[in-house]
Amino acid sequence: MVKCSCLCTQVSFEVSIKPKNFGVCHCSDCRKWTGGVFMSVSGGDNIIFDNEKYIGRYSHSDWAERGFCTNCGTNLFFRMKKSNHYFLMLGVIDDDISLHFEEQQFIDEKPSHYSFSNDTKLVTKASMMEMLNNYLS
Repeated sequence: MVKCSCLCTQVSFEVSIKPKNFGVCHCSDCRKWTGGVFMSVSGGDNIIFDNEKYIGRYSHSDWAERGFCTNCGTNLFFRMKKSNHYFLMLGVIDDDISLHFEEQQFIDEKPSHYSFSNDTKLVTKASMMEMLNNYLS
């Protein structure tokens, strides 16, 4: 299990991270939410948060929500409503673990002022929307 928390530690939890891969999202919503790119790892669907009362939830759409600490403002997760699957912000991980940078989503929306040199899978907006439509149907 991997220990995780927000900046003020009012929200904490443990999660099993498998596989140990992470991805980034370059879409405009994620960039606005994070002030950069959304770097996330799959947290699964069975997370029990300590001090749930400090978790704010922004319903991003009919199919997803974004979670944050209402005390310190730390962005915590992106959750798929239908499956209850959490994608955790990399910054909430307290333990020193090794992760592999696997995928860049919405690559065609990435601004030109930054880039990653890692060899990753590149996924376009059209491919992401097709996956989302399959998930929702």
